[in-house]
Amino acid sequence: MAHAAAPEVRGGIVSRRALVLGAVVGGVSGLQVASAQTAVDAFQPVTGAAKFAFTLPDVAGESVALAGQRGQVVLVHFFATWCEPCRDELAALRALVARAAGRATVVAISVAEVSRRVRGFLEQNPVNYPVLLDEDRAVSKAWGVSVLPTTFVLDAELRPRFVVERDLAWDQINPDHLLAIAKIGLIPGG
Repeated sequence: MAHAAAPEVRGGIVSRRALVLGAVVGGVSGLQVASAQTAVDAFQPVTGAAKFAFTLPDVAGESVALAGQRGQVVLVHFFATWCEPCRDELAALRALVARAAGRATVVAISVAEVSRRVRGFLEQNPVNYPVLLDEDRAVSKAWGVSVLPTTFVLDAELRPRFVVERDLAWDQINPDHLLAIAKIGLIPGG
């Protein structure tokens, strides 16, 4: 997957991007400017022609299709249970989903792990969103994932808007502002 140059280097967009992405972390009590800048920098526009549709088994063996999430903002989160930042991020995403009150959800995808290991992890660390298994890495490869954790922000029509290729304190993100940037998109030509 290719990432476009940051919009701020294309001129004219800097104000809009800074305002919209800055709003994602705005209003969060105790969040410092340095943290806000780091969060803003983490959101990169998605470009390229990755294959975004998928159906994968969840940890109970039931098939789950991304298409079934249409109508709400979706964070597609690639992780592994052995990844320390990923484990912390799963809890932060759980808090974000709870605060989003049905307007946004997460679809977590365990990369290259067997179901028994993931199920055992989830018994100790329950989440409020589906966890799917990409045992052969077909979906993570199609999405161009090369770093864990990686999270894609999709709008309500399941168009990928942003990617975050590192851990992020999702529990500090204002759900209303996340919904706004997913809707606006700020993608070149989008």
